[in-house]
Amino acid sequence: MTEKDVEKSIIQWLQVNGFYCVKVQSGKLLASYGGKQRMINLAPQGTPDILACINGKFCGIEVKKDAKTKHDWWRDVDAYARKPSKAKERAYMQHEALERIDRGGGEGFLVCSVDDLEKQLTKSEHDKTYTP
Repeated sequence: MTEKDVEKSIIQWLQVNGFYCVKVQSGKLLASYGGKQRMINLAPQGTPDILACINGKFCGIEVKKDAKTKHDWWRDVDAYARKPSKAKERAYMQHEALERIDRGGGEGFLVCSVDDLEKQLTKSEHDKTYTP
């Protein structure tokens, strides 16, 4: 299963359950129009893959394709925090975005399946801290 497949299943689950959600593209895109090329800015780098409103709360959902990739992401975040490197920067930026969402009163989630999201949503009702 690819990350895109996991994203689709999460979006379907959110929609079936009546929650608002949107898949977000980040970075930049080269576009051509009328014979001219230009760079289009998308969402800022690090923006979670899915933004949603779940039970009245703003949520950012960063999706990984499986538990191993999720574990590797945490390893990269920790490595970047100890010694910044370009190779680990993306994971760290994603982590920072989830943290900012939490600090702003929303909820940031790192998930690798619908089941993972459901478990974290249940946990978040009891424990409002963002943890790996």
